Amino acid sequence: VVFPVDIASIGILYLSIGDTAAAIGGIYLKKYIPYKIPKSQKTFIGSFTFIVVTTAIGFLLKLPLHVAALSGLIGAIFEAIPIGIDDNFTVPFTSSMTIYLLTVV
Repeated sequence: VVFPVDIASIGILYLSIGDTAAAIGGIYLKKYIPYKIPKSQKTFIGSFTFIVVTTAIGFLLKLPLHVAALSGLIGAIFEAIPIGIDDNFTVPFTSSMTIYLLTVV
């Protein structure tokens, strides 16, 4: 599946900025909400940080708010769950797929 460049670029931004924000949020905010994702080293607060940051990125790049939020949520889910596929692939792919399905199709 090949996405248009603008959609693929947003997916890559979600990975590079959102994943970094999730890691920083997980490290520095886990003292306030210390719960981890089952069978993973990821934290819920890190995933929440991912959703907030990626929703803001999508909205700033002119995505409708519901598309930005849903694509951020889908990216966070695939970033957090241990499915055996590297999240460096799943995050931009699933986020871009969500954006594509909600805006183009």
